[in-house]
Amino acid sequence: MIAYFGPSGTFTEAAMLDFVRRGLAPDTGALALNSPQDVIAAVRDGTARYGCVPVESTADGSVAPTLDGLVAGEPVQIVAETQLEVSFSVLLAPEADPDEVATVAAYPVAAAQVRSWLAQRWPRAAVVPASSNAAAALDAAEGRADAAVTTPIMAERLSLREAARSVADITGSRTRFALISAPCAPPPRTGSDRTAVALRLAHAPGSLANAMNQLALRDLDLIRIESRPTRNQPEPYWFFLDFVGHVDDPVVAEALKSLWQHSIEVFYLGSWSCESFGGAANRPIGVPPPSDEAARRWVAGLRSPSSRP
Repeated sequence: MIAYFGPSGTFTEAAMLDFVRRGLAPDTGALALNSPQDVIAAVRDGTARYGCVPVESTADGSVAPTLDGLVAGEPVQIVAETQLEVSFSVLLAPEADPDEVATVAAYPVAAAQVRSWLAQRWPRAAVVPASSNAAAALDAAEGRADAAVTTPIMAERLSLREAARSVADITGSRTRFALISAPCAPPPRTGSDRTAVALRLAHAPGSLANAMNQLALRDLDLIRIESRPTRNQPEPYWFFLDFVGHVDDPVVAEALKSLWQHSIEVFYLGSWSCESFGGAANRPIGVPPPSDEAARRWVAGLRSPSSRP
């Protein structure tokens, strides 16, 4: 069973189907849930084997409910990611005149991403909030709005007239989605990998700088940092760090050990391939982790002088 942030017809469902298509998750049934936290909780308690949740978008940044869910209980792990281009279909109600649209149903996040297009196409139309992209489409299909901003998957399912497709104020906007599981052995290293952790640090001067130095001293490329309130801990924040590399890279493993030593609590969120996000096998999305093989040979020679080159 794969849980996903629903309802049916959302971009998250499309991401879930992509994971299944790529063979990263089994096609054993899907469960639509009301929030990213609910999806992650379903993985934690065994209701679902996998969960699919949005992580961040190029237009709006990180998805806070997902970050909060990742550290809200027992550890879970990211095992894969995918990205989808976020553009919308604008559908018309069955009896609507495309030149006389007065109301447009839209999920608020979607409405924000097509605001300029709507203002130009239907400047006098009122935007009617919907609870999801799928719900917006149903509002148009059932006559509660003259038009709807929705996902391409809902456009296919409802067969309504399209006023426009591939609508987005920001061309090329994308959202990254993660496939979540219970803790497990990470997927094999590909050479195009991302490792993520969440740290709870002492509330003291320099604690965050010290943690980041564990990466900088090993020439690891930090590609993302976020903070979220801990809510119920003396330390005010969780810090989420993503960096290039895989736990099977020796320098990444060393950095993880040092982060554990210098933190109050560490959630290892996984090491996984970033090929779906612009990388390719053996072509990392940032600066690759340096090899310490020569240095390890030198230290081995110190321990056993007869084996020195």
